[in-house]
Amino acid sequence: MAFTNGQLPVEFVAKALGDHLQPAWRPSTLLESEPRLEMNPKMMDLLAPTAISTAKPDVIKAAVLTPASTLEFAAKAEQKISEKFSDPNPSGLNYAVAGAAIANDYSGLRLSIYNRVALDKQVDAYAARADKPLIDQTLFIFFIGGNDLLNVFADKHFVTEDKKRIKISSLPALLVDNIKRVQALGAKRILVIGPPDISTTPALFNTSSASLAQSLSQQLEREMEVSLSKAFPGQEVLWLPMQSLFAQWLQAWTPATRNRACVTDIEAGYYELGPLLAREELVVKFINGCSQSLLDQQQYPFFDSVHPSEKIYQLFAEKMLEKIKQFKAD
Repeated sequence: MAFTNGQLPVEFVAKALGDHLQPAWRPSTLLESEPRLEMNPKMMDLLAPTAISTAKPDVIKAAVLTPASTLEFAAKAEQKISEKFSDPNPSGLNYAVAGAAIANDYSGLRLSIYNRVALDKQVDAYAARADKPLIDQTLFIFFIGGNDLLNVFADKHFVTEDKKRIKISSLPALLVDNIKRVQALGAKRILVIGPPDISTTPALFNTSSASLAQSLSQQLEREMEVSLSKAFPGQEVLWLPMQSLFAQWLQAWTPATRNRACVTDIEAGYYELGPLLAREELVVKFINGCSQSLLDQQQYPFFDSVHPSEKIYQLFAEKMLEKIKQFKAD
């Protein structure tokens, strides 16, 4: 399940590089993987925090959430995650799962489920593959999302600002360790996309937590840059920070829509239990005066409360392609 109305940055990049990239996850389903990429000399393995779907949103009535239905959904999600990673030869070349993070020790029902698909588990899944053709020619993209930043606000163990900052400071070392694991398998080209500033998202913009969210986001970007430059001084690992660029891009939208979500979805706790359990379908609803037409016209930079729409992702991809050109040709 992806959280956008169209293509993600990796899809734009793959197309520009001449690769045929299929959706990694079946549209409108939960945590189901499909083959996404043909094996060829330009193949790419994509380690990104959100998988891909091109399903467009439907307008539906709000679901009534109860403790029983929430637990039933959690059990369903955990079963799917377990099935995905118990397969010794998973299909597809994307080992990411929506909701995953760098750290794997968050608490609480929802966060503890996704600990099982944290970054180290994604790398485990890739390492378990018997076939790694042309790995030295493969482009690996580590797209750092905002889940760890969001999790320190959601996890009850990080109530104080100091505890949040300590947790954030632990993440760069985990990222470096997992990059080194991929390098040990033979990877020669690794692009790391920096974390977002979550204070600009509809979920946190203009809230009491916005100032701290911005500070933590900046802290994570800064500390990641320092850690990566020390650990990888050569040209095999390239770093692309995005927060300042993202802030500039947002100015192209009017204040009326700049920090507002177009839809509400499972990310915000909105789902319809019947379609989820019967057909594994996740559904969304338009909000804030948005519509399919306005979304298609790129009138909203955010798809939901934390994820950008396709136009923003296209801008991401353009910067990624510029950076990719810096890799040394063999």
